[in-house]
Amino acid sequence: DVVLDPMVGSGATVVEALLAQRFGIGLDIDPLALRQCQVKVRLVDCDHVGRLGHTVVERARSLLAEEGRVERMLARRFDQHTKEFINYWFLPRTQKELLAIWVVMQQVEDKVIRHFFEVTFSSIIITKSGGVSMARDLAHTRPHRDSTKRPRSPLEQFPYNLQKNIEGIKELERRLG
Repeated sequence: DVVLDPMVGSGATVVEALLAQRFGIGLDIDPLALRQCQVKVRLVDCDHVGRLGHTVVERARSLLAEEGRVERMLARRFDQHTKEFINYWFLPRTQKELLAIWVVMQQVEDKVIRHFFEVTFSSIIITKSGGVSMARDLAHTRPHRDSTKRPRSPLEQFPYNLQKNIEGIKELERRLG
């Protein structure tokens, strides 16, 4: 009746435990893995999350339209070592869009929804076939920088991934009855 997953990853085992009407417990040392699992098993008002996600993107676009504001935020936000890391993996335009989304997203007062957005945000960074960084995620190895890659726009990718995540929650709701 109890399923323990000591390395929960993205939470698939805990979700399956729920669907089998078992009590699922997931542990992990990776905070992102824990956050992903928490988001995956917590039912939310999907319509509200979708509307709020649209608002986050629109406010991020507005923030970007304010001449120089995001650039100033980027300049102050990170130490030199972190800036070098970010510059290696992300184009300047991508950095601005990511920061704008992050800043607006952090203003969401509902912690459950903010966490949902944070997991969605993390999912747009590196993916097998795309993502918004200059990274190419290769199976069974760490990401490699691909200077020929044309990264996707975070402002376009975030709503797309958000909708996929919402559909996942709706499917869980449907299967739980």
